[in-house]
Amino acid sequence: MEGKKDAIKEKMIKKNDREFDLPDNTSDLSFSKGDVVSRGTIRNIAISVDLRYCKGCGICCDDCPTSALVMVQEEGKLKKVIQKTVSEAVPVGIEVEKEANLTWQKLPHHAGLIMATGEKSDNLTGAWRVGEVVIPDSNHCVNCGLCSQVCPEGIIDVIVEE
Repeated sequence: MEGKKDAIKEKMIKKNDREFDLPDNTSDLSFSKGDVVSRGTIRNIAISVDLRYCKGCGICCDDCPTSALVMVQEEGKLKKVIQKTVSEAVPVGIEVEKEANLTWQKLPHHAGLIMATGEKSDNLTGAWRVGEVVIPDSNHCVNCGLCSQVCPEGIIDVIVEE
């Protein structure tokens, strides 16, 4: 049984490296409609993170006792797949320049904040993120729920799958 688990783990490592430049992730990663979902290949746990609202603050990673969530640079293949999977466009009139030097604490929050343009938006599509994004690996998750409790945006779900 252990050999089968190792083979599945190696398969996921190769897939995640090839498709997303994430060679250390052992779970079955998928990206859809703004979410990254990590399904366990060892444990029956799934972790979902809504990347449209993740600001890269890292609080969830800091509090996770098993390192099931890690901050990674949003670049290369990963950045392309995130941009592709987020189906809605950034709201008209929203522009964030790299020189703005915003910290995550100053960024608008999830659930329809009226921004400087006066437009309501419940989808920031990651335009406000500051370079890093959280990526889950559910094979390390023990279902403690700390990540979903501490996330200031409320965008992390941990699901025990049957």
